[in-house]
Amino acid sequence: MVKRKRNVKKTKGVTYKTSDGTEITLEIDRKAFRDAYNIWVRKAEGLVGDEIGVVSPEASGKNLLSFIQDQGVVGRVKGKMGTKIKGQGGVQIFKALQTIFNTGMVLEKQKEALKKLDETMTAIQGTNADPRNIWFSNPTNWDDDDGTVLSTKKVYGHYRTDAYEIVRELKGEDVPAKEGFFSGSKDTAKPPMWQALYGTGNDAPFNSPSLHTIIKQAIKDLEGTATIGKDNPVPIDGVKAATTALTISVIRQIIDSALDKGRGTTKSFPDKAIQSAIQNQPFDIRTEKDSKAVKTLKRLNIPNDIEECWFKISRRQVKRMAVIRAKEKGIPVHYKMASGDVARSPLKFGERPEPDDEKKSFGSWQDMLVI
Repeated sequence: MVKRKRNVKKTKGVTYKTSDGTEITLEIDRKAFRDAYNIWVRKAEGLVGDEIGVVSPEASGKNLLSFIQDQGVVGRVKGKMGTKIKGQGGVQIFKALQTIFNTGMVLEKQKEALKKLDETMTAIQGTNADPRNIWFSNPTNWDDDDGTVLSTKKVYGHYRTDAYEIVRELKGEDVPAKEGFFSGSKDTAKPPMWQALYGTGNDAPFNSPSLHTIIKQAIKDLEGTATIGKDNPVPIDGVKAATTALTISVIRQIIDSALDKGRGTTKSFPDKAIQSAIQNQPFDIRTEKDSKAVKTLKRLNIPNDIEECWFKISRRQVKRMAVIRAKEKGIPVHYKMASGDVARSPLKFGERPEPDDEKKSFGSWQDMLVI
């Protein structure tokens, strides 16, 4: 018998029926996204001034969250953050977030809004509205006496470059370069705004999951996992059903256990007991591969992973699975009947006896009298 996993308490989600009448219960945690988002907000609010590369007096008091919210509204100048592209970037993202956090929004609408925001953020990546592609004029030649800039070239992500540091130093100012924030090529800089929106969580100063990461996880969480109840179980029937069912780890383990116990004996395979074991309890579906197999058997076309389900199976199918696994494991088994509908007969362990070894009870009644 397979030991079931302990139950994990989750927030109850929604229930609906499929076209064949199967009742699917989705276990969904709506709170996880808001909690992750709140942590992200607090992290962005806590980053200010030189930590995010801002030195101008009028902007030094603003935090990273404010800069992100203003991107696409406030023009971009040195010492500030933003983009010249009106209406795109952070302002566009935060408008979508306001919709998602509408308290009256139902689950399906919330998922739809999250997916649209994911698409919006993905569309921004690589464009001029992507914070890592915002460009600044970087000094390439300057007056060594007073730091007057004579020529420039584009730099992306941030203006606090090594060249900028030299120029400011010649003017008597200490403005160290921010390594990693800038780059001479597009799509490679890692300024704080990019870290907060798209980063991996491994770069300073925003060493936490990015907003895009949080949104993608929220979409996955809101898809939920499905439970298939006892009233409309997953059928294991049809020509290919035995093979498909054996890809489900808990089913395969039950069959394998019975085969291993009978190995080397002449007993019958306990198909009736195995049928009861499979039909009379719910099973935890442990992997994505298992979940896909369950959906194949049930003919379900849903995006949700199956977490728990009941099965329905005949003794004939139990024996078919046993024969398939016995062959794979090198365990000799045979049907007692040699012809006809053999799947109706007992499945025996061991090689099929040779005809000469069969009992003479298969002959005539006269043969039984011969000593």
